[in-house]
Amino acid sequence: MGASILTFLLDANGISLNKVQPSTQIFDKSRSSASGSAKFSPDGTKYVIYNYYDQLQVYDFDRTIGTLSNHQEINIIPEVEIDRAQYYFASVEWSPNSRYIYTATQDWLHQIDTQEPDPDNRIGLIDTYNGTLDPFVTSFFLMAQGPDCKINMSPANGSYSLYVINKPEEAGKACDFVQNGIKLPNANGGSLPNFPRFRVDEAEKCNPGISSLFVEQVYYRRPLQVYPNPSAGLFHFRDFNYPAAC
Repeated sequence: MGASILTFLLDANGISLNKVQPSTQIFDKSRSSASGSAKFSPDGTKYVIYNYYDQLQVYDFDRTIGTLSNHQEINIIPEVEIDRAQYYFASVEWSPNSRYIYTATQDWLHQIDTQEPDPDNRIGLIDTYNGTLDPFVTSFFLMAQGPDCKINMSPANGSYSLYVINKPEEAGKACDFVQNGIKLPNANGGSLPNFPRFRVDEAEKCNPGISSLFVEQVYYRRPLQVYPNPSAGLFHFRDFNYPAAC
């Protein structure tokens, strides 16, 4: 029996457990927990989980009732080549048009065409890690689609650069993957923001015309004070737009 997937409902009443569904997949419990990632497709119809040890798990997703179905397993790395004595970090991300899945597995970046009927032609190797040190090993790690339709990737270690897939909706090497293609003013500690999937109900999932944040309207957070910090108990929030604490 496989693991369970918990689906939560967020509505006007808050967050509640909606259902517990079988994954139909037995995960490697000693290595799966922190070695991969999961993503919904930009159109909200698919859900994928990927790590090196269990490989790619693909589900259909019904947003109206929160149900996963039609589980498929896709072996990105052939089973005979998986080295279970080593620790590999991996991640997964979709192209904006929800056609291509990208898997980053430490030294390899693959593209999976979900519309290709022939399983032998569905998976393509885009690139392998080129060995760059910046200043540490910059092997492939976390991926995230940006508002400019590109996919950014952070290395697993602290680095002064990010990888970028400039055209993720293009097949094969035409996706224009550039290693260490984005230079950072400060070192990034091997992480990326974990955002929900925005614009699921909109026709355009992102804007390829974005070249600078300074030409876009910027929304600022309201000034809040949180105290005491740190605290092991009660926190207080103060909104500076109002005289009283809340």
